Amino acid sequence: NIEEAIKQGKFREDLYYRLNVVNITLPPLRERKEEIPIFVEYFLNKFSKKFGRKLSPLSDRLMKAFLQYHWPGNVRELENMIQRIVVLGGEKAILEELVPSVKDEVLPEPKKVILNKKLWPSLKEVHREAMIKAETEVIAKALEMTNWNRKKAAGLLNISYKALLYKIKECGLDHKIIPKSVIPHSEVGDKPERGIGETHRAATFNGP
Repeated sequence: NIEEAIKQGKFREDLYYRLNVVNITLPPLRERKEEIPIFVEYFLNKFSKKFGRKLSPLSDRLMKAFLQYHWPGNVRELENMIQRIVVLGGEKAILEELVPSVKDEVLPEPKKVILNKKLWPSLKEVHREAMIKAETEVIAKALEMTNWNRKKAAGLLNISYKALLYKIKECGLDHKIIPKSVIPHSEVGDKPERGIGETHRAATFNGP
């Protein structure tokens, strides 16, 4: 303690004020335990390289003990413990020292997750939805390729005309408005108009 040494005349006061430009106050390690894992990793790497040893990360049990320990010797005490672990090649001795001095932490029981069956679809439902989606895409493509000629589309899909009509309704494609000009007369039942030659013959027959 330099300030105490100044009072006792063991340290020059003028030299103290020359050196005392910026004061940095660090809280003890027990008040910043969130930094313990960082120090542990640093010291493990440091002493593993120094002593040529390769160690696994510390166990959860030892890390838990570190977080509960009060660390009267601050960071230096932690450094010495990590060095002993590396030199001894294990953490058993450190655990035997720390575990009796810390209390077992009571962890809350994990919450049970209850799945709502109404909100969770069955595999059968998922399969059906996927099948309908795939069929809708294929049928829509076939109808587009045949200019919405449903008989040709049925032949292209290798299903009956009646089955195609059912699938169109099931897939929700029946709501589309199809221009009458693209529907063949054979499909809607319209009679073909008479040709020019037939009109000419009728006019000749009914002439004056």
